[in-house]
Amino acid sequence: MTASKRIVLTAAALACAFLIGCGSSGKQEDLAQAAKSAPAEAAAKTPAPAAEPQPAGLPWTEVVEAGPAPAAKPPLPPYPYEQGTATVRGRVVLKERYRPMDIIDMTGIPACAECWDAENPPRYEYIVTGKDGGLANVIVHVSKGLEGYAFEVPKDPVVLDQVKCRFRPHVIAVMANQTLKVRNLDNTAHNVEFSFGGMYGMGGMEYFGDFTETFPEPGLADLRCEAHTWMSAYMMVLPHHFHAVTWDDGLFEIKGLLPGTYTLSFWHEYGAFAAPDQVITLKDGEEREDVNANFVKQEE
Repeated sequence: MTASKRIVLTAAALACAFLIGCGSSGKQEDLAQAAKSAPAEAAAKTPAPAAEPQPAGLPWTEVVEAGPAPAAKPPLPPYPYEQGTATVRGRVVLKERYRPMDIIDMTGIPACAECWDAENPPRYEYIVTGKDGGLANVIVHVSKGLEGYAFEVPKDPVVLDQVKCRFRPHVIAVMANQTLKVRNLDNTAHNVEFSFGGMYGMGGMEYFGDFTETFPEPGLADLRCEAHTWMSAYMMVLPHHFHAVTWDDGLFEIKGLLPGTYTLSFWHEYGAFAAPDQVITLKDGEEREDVNANFVKQEE
């Protein structure tokens, strides 16, 4: 072996001895730590398998102990109108002068003419007054103060007679859906036409016949008999039963109102005369006797 080769081997041996000596001189724990960390580093570099889908869990729900049931909400209108104890009474008076009504000529129809005599001839009824100017045939009704209520329809019908070839009464008021009963008490045929903006007839009424009808909507109607042109009447259909028609002395009465504030209106067929509305306040059980109205001529 040459000297140069011995030098190379000697250097290699020294380097190897140095490395071995370093491993056995207190660095064994580093090697052990490296051995432990190697699998972890390898695992970190390996991609994790995709997670399998899991079934959705139920949402979290708070358990609340059952408490008292909430109070029931009040019913929406219309509210049933209970029977009240207040009463309104008054008198309607005509404060204007007028000429007597014209006599009705029935001579062309013997069945009608024979019902009358010369001392008591039939007259038109546009204006009828009694003692001290009491005005008949005025419809007095509650026009405000009953909004939001429902009313029981009266079971008894309103009766309109055809007698002595005239309508009796001359003016009537009914509640919507209340029965109107029309009777023919004459020994001649009649019929009835109602006008709510347009005329429609109920056909012929034979001797001593009758029919019934109801009207679902409020309104004002003229009533006529085609067979006898002088026969006329008026009917007001109202949404409630708080109304009255004045008698020959001008008196009226409205009963059964609850405590509250109401507006009373007055209607008469002769539009040249009118009376203003009146606002009244009633207490429970009160009986008002002073609700009087004066009809005066309207300004043109």
